[in-house]
Order: sequence, then C-alpha cells, then structure tokens
Amino acid sequence: MDLAPGMVRASPFQVSKPGPGERQCLELVTGRRYQLSEAEDRLLAACRDDRALASLNPEETNTCATLLDRLLILDRNALNVLGGLGFRDIDFEVSGACNASCVFCPRDRLKQGRGANVMSRHNFEVIVEKLLPVAHNVGFVGIGEPTLNRYLPEFVAHFKRHGKTVIVVTNGSLLDDRLIDALMAAGLDALTVSFTGLSKASYEDHMVGLKFEDVMSRIDNTLTRTAGRLPVSLTAVQTLRNREELVEFEHYWQTRGASAYIVPCHTRGSTIVEPTLIDNQWPKALHGRSEPAAMRCALFNARAFIAANGDVLACCHDISGQTVLGNLLEESVETIAARKLAVIASRTLFPLCRNCDEPRRHELVALG
Repeated sequence: MDLAPGMVRASPFQVSKPGPGERQCLELVTGRRYQLSEAEDRLLAACRDDRALASLNPEETNTCATLLDRLLILDRNALNVLGGLGFRDIDFEVSGACNASCVFCPRDRLKQGRGANVMSRHNFEVIVEKLLPVAHNVGFVGIGEPTLNRYLPEFVAHFKRHGKTVIVVTNGSLLDDRLIDALMAAGLDALTVSFTGLSKASYEDHMVGLKFEDVMSRIDNTLTRTAGRLPVSLTAVQTLRNREELVEFEHYWQTRGASAYIVPCHTRGSTIVEPTLIDNQWPKALHGRSEPAAMRCALFNARAFIAANGDVLACCHDISGQTVLGNLLEESVETIAARKLAVIASRTLFPLCRNCDEPRRHELVALG
C-alpha cells in the first residue's frame, strides 16, 4: 500500500472484534492489543479508504493522533515505521554450516535445500549497512553454527559500535579462550549455549558428532572466564527420549551461575519426522486448515530472518528457501519490508507455515 502526503487510512495490519461497548483490537505487526472506544471505532470505519487529515474535525483529529501512535491508522510516516518494525529484531545466520548433526536439526535437508553457506565479510558489510537504520536487536542464530564463521567477533563488534544489542547462540564446541575473549572484547551482550542433555549418553544421542566431556569442559571454562562480565545461558531441546533427564536441567545450571531453559522439540516445518522426538503435549500444526480471521506468527510478523546468502526468509525453519521475500545483497530493506507487510495484510501465511508446530508459531490470536 502507499499513501499520499496528508492522507490517512485504517491500517490493514489490525483486526478488531465487537464487544459490549468496546471493541478488542490487535495490531498484527507489534502484537499489541487495545480496547477501542466508540469514537476510535467510528474513525477506523470512516477511514477504510484514504481520507485527508485536514478533513477531520477537532475531535477526530485528537482521536486520529491516538490511533496513529498505536499504528491502527496509518499515514506515510506510520507506514514506514511499520516496515521498520519488521526488521527491528534480526535473526542473522552467518553460518548455515555446522560441526554437529543433531537429531532435532534437518542438516541433510538444509544442504539439499537452500544450502549450508557461510557469509563472507564483504557480504556482511553490504547487508549490515542496510540494517543499521532499523535493527535494534541482533541474534547470531539459525540452523548453522555461527562460531564456524571466523569473522564472528568482527560482526558482533560492528553492530555494537552502532549501539545494537547482540547475542550469539552456539553449540559451545568451539568456545576456546581466544574466541571467548574476542566476543567479550567485541561487546557481546549475551551468550546462549545449546546443550541438550545432562549425561553423556543422552547428550551424544541428541547432539550427534559432539563429545559430551569436551563441550562440558568448554562450558565450564566459559562460565569461569565470563563470570560477572557476560551473561551465559544454557538451553536444551526436550524430546520424548530425554524428558525425564531434563527435569533437573534448569536447576543444575542455575546452581552453576547460568540461566537455563528448555524448549520443545518440533518438526521445523515438518522436516523432522522421527516420532520419538516429538512430544504430543505441544501445540499441533494446522495441517492445512484454513487460517483464523487474524493470525500472528511471532517469528515472522515482528522479526526478520537473514540467511547466510542474504535471503530474507519467513524464518530459519524454511530450509528449502520457498519463502524468499528478497535478498539484501540486491535490494533495500524498504523493498523487502513492503513485501513482508503485504503478506501480513493478506492474513494468509505461507504454505510451509500451515504445518508448522514451532511454539512461537502458535503465539496467534484469532479474533472474530
């Protein structure tokens, strides 16, 4: 959509539901919920089509200011703000390659799909200059292992010089003194280590290719070296095979000075199908059913995933590259953001998303 100067229009990125005297409203990009007054509801209805701001009476002008601030009515500036919000939180996959073959990760399918690329320094510099005006929080995450990119500390430092919040998610296998010190010197805000298991048998059953004792030793050293200087957290993926063992996971790491949490194993867009991994207690996929009136995916609407080749995808779980919105080596953030907003406005997610059981996919609201 586009808006001429001085014109306003009800946002297509909001949906409301009648209520007793008030109307519940959801803004689909930010995920914020509001209760609309009768005056606000009337003005939204009156601005379904473009309307000149100058045509509003004083009461409507005041109401419009509130709705513009909430991004429920849009002018040119508010529309640009919405586009930027879709790139405020960045998931940056600077390495699609990995030195492990975890059972809950579709490594082989990734190689056959969009590829296990490692981002070059040149490509990073091209992309990051486009992101700096809009990005606030950056996570070096994805399907791959970010520490396999030898420029990772430089990449962290580049964002930090511009005041961004930066985290790194790693399997911990390459965390030696040099890398730990380099990341801290770069100004890293937080480090998360994926460590699924508390025993050698369970860990090596899930994080195939890594050695329990080796990685545990590196984590011990990391906690000692970063104590009081860098927050470190541990995460584990819960499956049917390790659910009982992980009962003590959070307590174990908390007693050692690290935060810890467990995430449910899911199918990553139906690419993981081993039945002993998926716990039936987690939310079910949509399995091709029609979408409710208003769908909001926390991974797509308010975040941006950038693959190692520069593609902007719906999220990291698109291992085949079927949801490409554009490539930041070739196009601007504004161009790609406009495509993303068009998807959100359509209220119809990608075909890949319909069978997704990622928990954040179910941060959805159905109104009406």
